[in-house]
Amino acid sequence: MQQKAIRPFSDTLRELRRGDVLQELSVELNKVVEAVRRTQKDGSVTLTLKVGLASKSSDNAIMLTDIISSKLPRADSVSLFYATNDNNLQKNDPNQGSLEFSVVPSINPKEGDTKIG
Repeated sequence: MQQKAIRPFSDTLRELRRGDVLQELSVELNKVVEAVRRTQKDGSVTLTLKVGLASKSSDNAIMLTDIISSKLPRADSVSLFYATNDNNLQKNDPNQGSLEFSVVPSINPKEGDTKIG
């Protein structure tokens, strides 16, 4: 049986929309790589090719429809709150007292002067 010559997929890919598909895939891949590095989570780029007949009267004309999608990983958005006895949320721990800070005068040992700061 004679083996048929199959055109490399990359040749067809390069010709889709006159090269625009490759450019868009490159941009999407760049975005995903940046997000993966930032979030340390996985992402993906997907190219779907729908293959159909361009005309019902001929099976020689094939229409390729490309769909490019990407899934960017999202960073966890976490905020810490404390629950009160009434089940409300607040930023300060209701079981922990607050510290009052004030400016303490210091003395310069060489000159004997009192300084604030």
